[in-house]
Amino acid sequence: MTSRLQPDRRSLLLMGATGLLATPLVAADMPAEGWVAVYDGGDDGEMEEPLACFALVQVDYKNGDGPQTEVRGMAPDEKLMAFVEDAENFVTIRRAEESEDDDEEEDESETED
Repeated sequence: MTSRLQPDRRSLLLMGATGLLATPLVAADMPAEGWVAVYDGGDDGEMEEPLACFALVQVDYKNGDGPQTEVRGMAPDEKLMAFVEDAENFVTIRRAEESEDDDEEEDESETED
């Protein structure tokens, strides 16, 4: 499996900073079951990756506004957890689409009522 992060970005994540960001402080996390990160796969279209968790982070962008609090998605990237928003081809986070089987079960339960 190839990493969605470029090597130079991955090394910056390992150092704990991307660009001008100071090291994000993870204040809390919660499971992200049923949520996926969406990436631009170029000619292959969109790619989805399940999120491992949402993290409540505090980060100082060094822009004079002081620390900011954000909720960010995280997923495994090889041997470390990475913020999905840091990938160059990141598009959005959304709920995972239900399979057709789930839709059929819902339709059947509605007709039984």
